[in-house]
Amino acid sequence: MVHRFAQRQLRTGASSLFVGSGALLVYMLALYSLPVEHHSVAIDGLVLTVLMLLNAVTALSLIRAARVVDRLETRRNFAEREVRRRRAWLESVVENMPVGVGVIERSSDTVVLSNAIYRSLMQEADGDFPVRVAHRAVRLLDRNGMPLGPNARPSIRALQFGETSRDVELQVEMAGNQKAWIAVSAAPIQEEDGTTQAAVVAFSDITARKRIEGEKEALMRRLVEVQEEERLHFARELHDELGQDLTALAIGLKAFETTNNETARAERLREMHAILERMSNQVHHLAGNLRPLLLEDLGLRAAVEELALGWGAKLGIGVDLLLEGLAEPMPNATAISIYRVVQEGLTNVARHSQASNVSITSRRIGNVLRVVIEDDGRGFELSKADGPRTRRNGFVGMRERLAAIGGTLTVESEPGRGTSLFIVVPTSTAEGKR
Repeated sequence: MVHRFAQRQLRTGASSLFVGSGALLVYMLALYSLPVEHHSVAIDGLVLTVLMLLNAVTALSLIRAARVVDRLETRRNFAEREVRRRRAWLESVVENMPVGVGVIERSSDTVVLSNAIYRSLMQEADGDFPVRVAHRAVRLLDRNGMPLGPNARPSIRALQFGETSRDVELQVEMAGNQKAWIAVSAAPIQEEDGTTQAAVVAFSDITARKRIEGEKEALMRRLVEVQEEERLHFARELHDELGQDLTALAIGLKAFETTNNETARAERLREMHAILERMSNQVHHLAGNLRPLLLEDLGLRAAVEELALGWGAKLGIGVDLLLEGLAEPMPNATAISIYRVVQEGLTNVARHSQASNVSITSRRIGNVLRVVIEDDGRGFELSKADGPRTRRNGFVGMRERLAAIGGTLTVESEPGRGTSLFIVVPTSTAEGKR
């Protein structure tokens, strides 16, 4: 409406100028065509009055139009400042986003707005750059590592088809064969009539998360392998130990049935009784390997104490215990894992260390349990910690078992100065507690 008012004022002023110019032209022609004696002072005064009125109307119209133009200019300047201010806000918001953000304009085929995270990962310079040459230093790959076609990219699908994509996991292959994982989201920016004018693309670097997922998958596969190995070991023990004793018992029963000599029958009974005693001990041993009954009945502290003292008495190795925090409630899986790691640690001492004394200490601080197993054996070089010997020592299996419950194992050792195992386990989980 303000524009139309200014236009009317300008038209009024222009019309006044046109009429005044016409009147002046007619007057001049009349002066030159008529003799001097026919000139009239009244006519001159009338023409001058008309011209003055027209000039006044013209001046008023132009003044009013100028005021309107001035207001329009003021509003335009304010609008431009507001646009610049809001764009600065938008650029600040985009720049400080914790994820990579870029805005792609469809008509110019350029990225018109992006932040440092976007430019860093896509290895592109600041400022506008064409989409057709965008990502020139990187290659986009799908989850299986296959090159991603142009129409499969979330940004292109948002621009061309108006599709919205959320958290599409892709791989980025950068210069130097470096790879990263990103989760990409894209959405079209549309006008009121539904036409897509631009697209906003956001991505987050999920390389660390994918690495952890890969480690978890590898750990799960390893746990399955360990379970199968334990089952195979249990099956072999059943076959080699109980199987032989059952065969001997069957032979003894057959011999007992076929003999009538009381002395021989009594001897057979004693032999079969000894076999049954040995089988009972073997069954108890196998059951303890599957799940320590003392751990189930009395808890972790009593089970570790009996395990260590019985182990030391059997091998003639001195055992010093200071067990704090093991009697407090903790998840079943945590208690079993700690027991198994202590058991494996003592087995390593018996097999490899040639130690005379072993100490086991534990302490619980908050929701973290720390267990230390130390011996005065021959030790080994930590530089060979990934060698075949330490794999035979079971450190890999111990770490994997602890990792499954969020724990860690640290090994310290020197030749001739013994070995120390430092076990750290979180005890606050959502699992059932004992």
